[in-house]
Amino acid sequence: MKVLPGIDLLEDSLSNRNYPNNRTIVDILYNEENRICFSKIYIEHIEKKISNRDAFEALIRELYDTSRISIECTSEKNTPDEEFIEIASKSDHSILIPIILNSKQLFENLPSLVVINNVKPINDHWIKYKLLSSKNCNVSFQDFKTETEIASFFNSVFSISKHNNEIFIFDRETTETHLSKIKGKKIKYYTYLKGKRSQYYTLIPDKRNLKKALGGKLRLYYTCNGRKIHERKIIFDNIIVTIDNSRKNVTIQEPTWEVFISVDSKKAQDWKGKCTDFFELTDN
Repeated sequence: MKVLPGIDLLEDSLSNRNYPNNRTIVDILYNEENRICFSKIYIEHIEKKISNRDAFEALIRELYDTSRISIECTSEKNTPDEEFIEIASKSDHSILIPIILNSKQLFENLPSLVVINNVKPINDHWIKYKLLSSKNCNVSFQDFKTETEIASFFNSVFSISKHNNEIFIFDRETTETHLSKIKGKKIKYYTYLKGKRSQYYTLIPDKRNLKKALGGKLRLYYTCNGRKIHERKIIFDNIIVTIDNSRKNVTIQEPTWEVFISVDSKKAQDWKGKCTDFFELTDN
C-alpha cells in the first residue's frame, strides 16, 4: 500500500516532544508493507516546517535503504498543501492513501483520505488506518447493527483500491453476495466441482448467474479436488479478505461470523500460486 503522509502527521509523530511515543503513526511509516510517497518539492517543504528534522532525515534514509520510498513528479511552484493535493489526486497508483492528523477543508474531496482524528470503528478511516498501522483489520457480527452497515463495510474495503485490476476469489460456494462494489471488474473466481471433471457442465448455470450479477469480465475456475479449495478468501492488491462463514450468512440474523483483512504481499502471492491447480470453465 502507498501512503502520502501530511505534514501535520509527520510533525506529530516525529517531533522531539512525541517521538517515539506516538507508536501507532510511527508504525505506519515503518510498516514494511507500506511505500511512502513524497515529491522532491514536498520533502523540501517538510524539511522547512518539521521541528525534528533529524528524525525526518532518518526516516528518508530508512525508506531509501529498504526501497520503500516513491518520489512523484509534480509542478514546481506548489505550496505544501497544493503539493499534497497534487500527489494525492494525480497519482495513478492502484492504492495511494493520503493520511493527515486533523480535518482540513482544503483536503475534503481527496479520494481515499484518512483523517486520524476521524477514526472510529467501523468507518472508512478506521479500516484503512488499521491496515496501514498493523496490517490487519478484523470485524465480527458484533460490530454491526444493520445490513446497510455490513454492505457499507464491504464497499469500503473494495474502495481501498482505485482500480481493482484483478480480483481473486476462492470459495466453494458461487455467490455474488457482498461483491456488488466490484461489478464489472476483472474477477477470477475459483470454486469446487463435486464429482468428476466431465461434469463441469453443472457449473454453467452458476457461471451465468455470476456474470449476470458481476459483469462479463468474470472468469470461473474449478477443481474436483476438495483439498485444493477449502477457504473463503478474496485477494486484491496484496489485500487478503478472509471470511469464516458463507458470505450469504454475513448478516445481522446470523451471529456467528468474522471477517479478517490483512495486507501481506508474500501470502497473497503464495495463495495466487495455487490458481494453476484449477481448470477454467470456458463453456458459455
